[in-house]
Amino acid sequence: MSAGKWHRAVSFVELIVSALTPILLAAAIWFHVDVTASMLEELDKAARDLNVSRQAVIKRLVRQALDQHYLARRSKQPQPPS
Repeated sequence: MSAGKWHRAVSFVELIVSALTPILLAAAIWFHVDVTASMLEELDKAARDLNVSRQAVIKRLVRQALDQHYLARRSKQPQPPS
């Protein structure tokens, strides 16, 4: 790729990133969670074992816990007669 084409490609990527950044940041919700050192070690080990980021492990665990919660709540609701 010539220097001119490379510069235009980089400029295009920069333009897209700068245009999307505010949208992506608005869509993301950030929060902080305090965990113990041993829990952090467990998260890091799980991330290494799964070859994903610590954040991906946390998201997966939260999703599983929420799914379990909703299933348990649904099973406790009275079922209409068939």
